[in-house]
Amino acid sequence: MIKIGQIVPSSNLTMEREIPAIFRAREQVSPERFSFHSARMRMKKVTKEELEAMDADSDRCALELSDAKVDVL
Repeated sequence: MIKIGQIVPSSNLTMEREIPAIFRAREQVSPERFSFHSARMRMKKVTKEELEAMDADSDRCALELSDAKVDVL
C-alpha cells in the first residue's frame, strides 16, 4: 500500500476527488494500491495575505501528515 499525503487549500473541492480517481484507474492496470490522507490549509479567497498565511501553514500540514507515515506528500 502506497500512502499519499495531500496538502489541500480548505476551499478546494477538487483534489480529494480527482487525484484518488487517477490512482484508482491505475490500480486497474497495475498491482500497486494507494491510500489518501489530507491536511487542509485555510484559504477562502486568493489574496496575497491568504496565500502567505497558507504558505506559513504548510509546515503544520506536513507535520500532521508525517504522523500517518505517508510515503509521499
